[in-house]
Amino acid sequence: MAHPCLPSTQGRSLRDRRAGGFRVLEVRHGAGVELAPHSHVHTSLCCVLDGGFDEWMEGVRFRAGPDCLLVEPAGLSHRSVFGGRPTQSLIIEVEDEDLGARLLEAGTPLREPGLWRGPEVATTGRRLVHELRCDDRASPLAVEGIALELLASALRLDERVRGGSPPPWLEAVATRLRESPLEAHDHAELAHAAGVHPAHLARTFRRYYGESLGEHLRRLRLAWCADRLLRSDVSVATLAVRAGFCDQSHLARHFRRAFGCAPGAWRRRHRKAR
Repeated sequence: MAHPCLPSTQGRSLRDRRAGGFRVLEVRHGAGVELAPHSHVHTSLCCVLDGGFDEWMEGVRFRAGPDCLLVEPAGLSHRSVFGGRPTQSLIIEVEDEDLGARLLEAGTPLREPGLWRGPEVATTGRRLVHELRCDDRASPLAVEGIALELLASALRLDERVRGGSPPPWLEAVATRLRESPLEAHDHAELAHAAGVHPAHLARTFRRYYGESLGEHLRRLRLAWCADRLLRSDVSVATLAVRAGFCDQSHLARHFRRAFGCAPGAWRRRHRKAR
């Protein structure tokens, strides 16, 4: 049975916005939720922000977690099983048929089911979810632009990281980093705990996640800072030190690259939108 966006009906829809031919929803699913086989009227992309789920399409299992963009072509039946913790994700539907046709002509990865994994996915997805929380005259244009950016990110990812699931030992490493981003992680110690050689860890991590361990950890720390800027009144300088940056200017430099503005501007804009 086809639904316009079944995940939003069986999960909790936090936000729903239409912009420039896209429908973008921020959705939360509870731990252990299972969605019966279903299909979507429109081609959909799912960007996982937190948590994760397994999805079966055409007999292939796709394990979607943070940093992943899952493509669900229109009319294709699929089944979803969510993991042991709540999952927050963005559902991006291409509602405009002319836009969908143009995107296919441009070579975007919408023709068949697939899973793309890389740092651009997480960074762009978090920018999009924060833009959804804004309600000004510019936000529809911004939502459309970031949705297109997310498609471009998927197109640019290395072919080697498409689809498939990381080996369990690598998932354990990624989970450890995600759950304790402020710890001083040691590359050799992580490899020893995973039971692999440090060089193998480095190569395999880059293959599946599209960046080095150090780059991944820095991005997790930036995401931690972005979250604390919205949830606390702690100074930017203090957050910089807690997150392992040399000082406030060091944090600000990397923050601008990731989120497009300075930490203080991020706090002012998005607190106002909440």
